[in-house]
Amino acid sequence: MYHISILGHADEDDYGERLGDIARVSCCPASTEDEIADQCEDADVIVCRGEIFSAELLERLEELKLLVVLSSHYDNIDLAAAARQGITVINNPLYCVEDIADHTCAMMLSLLRRIPEYQHDIRETGKWQYNGRHWPLHRVGDNVIGLVGFGRTGQAVAKRMHAFGC
Repeated sequence: MYHISILGHADEDDYGERLGDIARVSCCPASTEDEIADQCEDADVIVCRGEIFSAELLERLEELKLLVVLSSHYDNIDLAAAARQGITVINNPLYCVEDIADHTCAMMLSLLRRIPEYQHDIRETGKWQYNGRHWPLHRVGDNVIGLVGFGRTGQAVAKRMHAFGC
């Protein structure tokens, strides 16, 4: 039977129940390297988020075969050390792409349409005074949007903003 350790949070996804036939699942609130090493010393699989796995920590986890990162990025893992020890590292490249793109576009629209200024004005005066303000409203489709990076998230933002005519 495998031992799977889930770091940093309770078993929100019911891994213990769903994998009970093939694995013993434990939740580890560890946050330091020493705590991770102690609580996960016999783990075959570790599920983590942003915890740092240095070469020294990976060497202490002698039973570890698989490190699952619940994020798109895995720069918190010493990949060379993991490879030397035969530890497979996998990530979730689609993690939060849609959520981040939605939020990015919402923030851009808010700034283009001067939502913070108008919200402040409404709170101060109790009414929306379109003509009495010095800040202009910008037509969203008249803008060229520059994106730094054009990976999955950048492409999702571009698709959304293209729908506005950008």
